[in-house]
Amino acid sequence: MEFDGGVETIDLTDTSEEGQWAIKSSTGLDNAGVLTEAAVFEPMIGSIAFSMVMVRVAPGEDIKSVAEAMKSGINPRKWVCVEADDMLVTGYRDVVMLIMLDTSYDLTAQSFVDAFGKVVGEPEFVI
Repeated sequence: MEFDGGVETIDLTDTSEEGQWAIKSSTGLDNAGVLTEAAVFEPMIGSIAFSMVMVRVAPGEDIKSVAEAMKSGINPRKWVCVEADDMLVTGYRDVVMLIMLDTSYDLTAQSFVDAFGKVVGEPEFVI
């Protein structure tokens, strides 16, 4: 599957209503204070259910707790007419990756977790 998309850095300091919505809809988190960096890759066309988010967890925060909050807080139906039916969250050291997608495009979240592992080494967890 090919689609145009782009990586966007998420402004974690934006306390406006729009900024807080961007943080929540991208990461699933209500509190950006647990992060130091965040970026999201999504298609430019909203009818493709695909989102990959990478965050760096702030020092002193529990990475697995942040990952669990991301997974429970993200909306797999955030697009108008499509839904992600496959989602995994993985982490290594202070980096968490959330991947969610529509498997009708012959992709799996596990394939992205595997690629993440090839880059960073064995993930500390996959949920």
